[in-house]
Amino acid sequence: MNKLDTYFKQSFPNQLRLLSFQKPNRVVSEQIMNESHVLFYGGKDWERVENDLGNIPKNDRLAFVLCLFMITISDQNLYHYFKEAYSLWRRHTQFPKFGWSGFGPHFEDPMKILTVPEDMGLIKIEDNDKLIKEFAELFYSQANMVADRYGIEVTGKEFFEAMTNDPDYISAEGKLVETVKKHLKEKVKHE
Repeated sequence: MNKLDTYFKQSFPNQLRLLSFQKPNRVVSEQIMNESHVLFYGGKDWERVENDLGNIPKNDRLAFVLCLFMITISDQNLYHYFKEAYSLWRRHTQFPKFGWSGFGPHFEDPMKILTVPEDMGLIKIEDNDKLIKEFAELFYSQANMVADRYGIEVTGKEFFEAMTNDPDYISAEGKLVETVKKHLKEKVKHE
């Protein structure tokens, strides 16, 4: 078990609860989304990033951002490309949604989870290549483990192919984005 795997299982769930959540009104949650307990975090363009990451210890911030990216992009990837598997995934995970609610739900591009903190200088990317490589390994193993555990009929290969061919994924830029893309590509290629 690598350092990030331990962090994801032990610290991340508690730190995830430190985000500022907003509950949409009943019409949005129950009639539009059919999820009475759905929560949103981040706001438009992750406008609450400083507050959200301000609650996370500085030494954990990059790991937190990577894990937050993993759960968010997984949720959106399954919803967008594998609708038949999404309800089963959602029933087991209940992860908060990245975005906000007004007259309806508004979902943010999960790539912003990697770009916004970097652009604002809230995370340190330099000298963290090993952690980002561990992230690629964790992400790939979690995708396969979740599929097996929950009976989701989407292979890791199918999941990552859809994700990495998504226009938002392709067009995202930044040091962290490029390093994540590089390590995910290497991991998928070797599996």
